[in-house]
Amino acid sequence: KELKGHRDRNAWSEEIVREYRDLMNDPSLPEVLHGRVFGILGEKNAEGTDSEYKFRTVFQGNNVKTKTGTSPIDLYQEISSSPVSFVAIRAILAIAILLRLQVTVCDALQAYLQASISGPGRVQTWVEIPREWWPLSWFHNGNRDRPKYVRPVCLLQQALYGHPEAGAL
Repeated sequence: KELKGHRDRNAWSEEIVREYRDLMNDPSLPEVLHGRVFGILGEKNAEGTDSEYKFRTVFQGNNVKTKTGTSPIDLYQEISSSPVSFVAIRAILAIAILLRLQVTVCDALQAYLQASISGPGRVQTWVEIPREWWPLSWFHNGNRDRPKYVRPVCLLQQALYGHPEAGAL
């Protein structure tokens, strides 16, 4: 379900695929960012009786490489993480009570996937996805024993959890 959601939202382009080696040696691209995408499985509500397992696809933001060896931090345009604190939430609820306002809470479905990470003026981010997730088009005649690529990378198009710029975007 998680992988299908990412594919439906075109989080990364499985049509724009290259060999890692070729990408890093391409003279038409002065700089690129490269990272890996992987899955994390966690148990939600483990302390209760209605626990369930939740799978999340994330970008390995702590292991980003660049073509030139430049620190990725120097290339990011938008680094930010500002989750709402419990203090802020309590203050909002207190004001709402005093003003007799109705309070509702909502969460955006796959919020980061609603933000584009590629575009004019931005250094492209290319990702490796786990082999189990490779589409059949990456194999000769759809045979999973005969891959067309050694180390394929594809262009990241939407922000992913773990990407240093995702929160700001």
